[in-house]
Amino acid sequence: MTRRRKQKRAGFDKKSRKNALPFGEKAEGYPLVDFDELPLLFSFRYIEEKGSCGYGGCSDREFALVFKKLILLSEMNWRQIKGASRQGVGAEKISPKSLRVGIPQIAVGKEILGIRYGDKKRILGFRGVGDEGRLFYILFIDAQRKAYDHSP
Repeated sequence: MTRRRKQKRAGFDKKSRKNALPFGEKAEGYPLVDFDELPLLFSFRYIEEKGSCGYGGCSDREFALVFKKLILLSEMNWRQIKGASRQGVGAEKISPKSLRVGIPQIAVGKEILGIRYGDKKRILGFRGVGDEGRLFYILFIDAQRKAYDHSP
């Protein structure tokens, strides 16, 4: 099959691109997706490997606790997490001023969230925007509680 036929078959022809709606607009009969109502997805694309908040220093027990928490969260949606207690399955906002670690450029200006696991330890990251609204980008596994100032 030729490349042009494959593209046409897959819906990539010029006509369908021309009639496509810009991101954020809704077609009649097709409501916009509410990412707060969909289960979470996780990305490790920007996770720190080295340092006191990197995954490289985590024990097998830490990995098991983090994995267990991610499984629990993947069965929830953002609305449920926002409504939950920060000591339980909820998330808390971390002030950029309280961070003791440098964050990747991609996370600058984004709201950093801390999700508790184990005994007061945190998974730090940020929520995707736009069509990545379901994603939670994990930046740090703060097993030693050194990523930010925990005092009020």
